[in-house]
Amino acid sequence: MRIVTLLTCIILALLLFIELACSLFAPGFFLMKRLPLDLDEEAAYSVAASYLLIYLFSLLALILRLPDARHFVYTLGGALLAWKCRVDLREYYPLPEVKRIDLCFLALLIWTGTLLSLVHNYSLEG
Repeated sequence: MRIVTLLTCIILALLLFIELACSLFAPGFFLMKRLPLDLDEEAAYSVAASYLLIYLFSLLALILRLPDARHFVYTLGGALLAWKCRVDLREYYPLPEVKRIDLCFLALLIWTGTLLSLVHNYSLEG
């Protein structure tokens, strides 16, 4: 029984990682890959552009009162953009500069999520 639970946790963690990669990097990379930027700038701008797109998509969904399925639409769009850029991503990710920047953004994401969970846990709603 414990092996099934552990396997389920591993599969869910892998799916979460794929979802985060599709929504937090791929849309911005699709927009930034054509610009004449250094590798550090391209990695940082890709993440920043993806965050901006998430904000604008969420704002549009709030204004238009779209159903909750909109989350899957954005992630699916990011997955399609990642598939479209797969050749560029294969050349891009083995570079150490890109790995360093992406690990910094991952650490920032974990730190922010931890702080948000602490606030939610110790607030009156938690």
